Amino acid sequence: MKKTILFIIAMVFACGVNAQTVAEVQTKFNAAAAAFNEKKFAESATMFEEVISMGDMAEGDVTTFVDQSKKLLYTSYMNAGKMKAGGKDFTAGLKYFRLAEASTVNLLQKNNAKKMITACNKAMVGAEIKAGDMAGAAAVAYEGYTSDKRDYTIGLLAAQCYAKSGDVAKADVIYAELIALSKTSPRLANVGVTANKSANSSHLALAIAALNAKDYAKALTCVEAAAKYLPNNAITELARIQILNDSKNYAKVVEFGPKAVTLQATPEKKSAAAFFVAIAYQELAQLPKAIEYYKQVTAGANAATAAKLVTQLTAQMKAEAAAKQ
Repeated sequence: MKKTILFIIAMVFACGVNAQTVAEVQTKFNAAAAAFNEKKFAESATMFEEVISMGDMAEGDVTTFVDQSKKLLYTSYMNAGKMKAGGKDFTAGLKYFRLAEASTVNLLQKNNAKKMITACNKAMVGAEIKAGDMAGAAAVAYEGYTSDKRDYTIGLLAAQCYAKSGDVAKADVIYAELIALSKTSPRLANVGVTANKSANSSHLALAIAALNAKDYAKALTCVEAAAKYLPNNAITELARIQILNDSKNYAKVVEFGPKAVTLQATPEKKSAAAFFVAIAYQELAQLPKAIEYYKQVTAGANAATAAKLVTQLTAQMKAEAAAKQ
């Protein structure tokens, strides 16, 4: 009985395996090559896959056909992806580019496929942004980023989209990963620089939006987060004292204000910062310091007002001094 069972099993396996002849493999290869030459790349890719699979069960030597199929399979995937992407079918394009990347061990070919994957992802993100769906854009970009964590360009895009969609926590996680990546190799140092600038800008944008909505607590939280990415940044420090001034936190304005004034690079920006500091000192009844900073307002829309206030406060101080005598 055991011998009978073993014989039956052996017969089943024998019937289930259809050995391919050299002629059959060659016929399939020729059909694949014809499709390739006719630029039917999706079809040629499928048939080259079949040739490679048939080669495992061939009765004779089909190495030439299999090796050539492996080479042309990558090109078929890439060209199929380009045709799909060119027709705006980025999802299908992405599928073929990923297949191309997986089909080769050649680093140059892999990198070329990765570039096309990134390009497809960015195009898909752009479509979501155009449609006004920042959360959708973030999700698409993040999918691209997770497929290759060293592709910092799509990672930055994902972080920026998350920040604009309101998911700041997710954005910060990605920024932290990119900053950590930048420390793994000197050639990636610029990744950290870019990530810090982008994170700073993302938080500053949220700070300004909150300031316009008069949500001063949120605005201050956002500007402090921005400052962590780029300490001693002129724009960040100017935004900080504007928020503190608008929320009437004058003690903090005079604490951060002098630094903000020093950091500004243009007369207009320096004057804007000095004006906030001068107002704060005036509100705190520290008139000598107020006058000192109003005198630094030499450009921009507040220059004339500052000059008048210097005259008024100087006269006020003289009058108060005279009254004490």
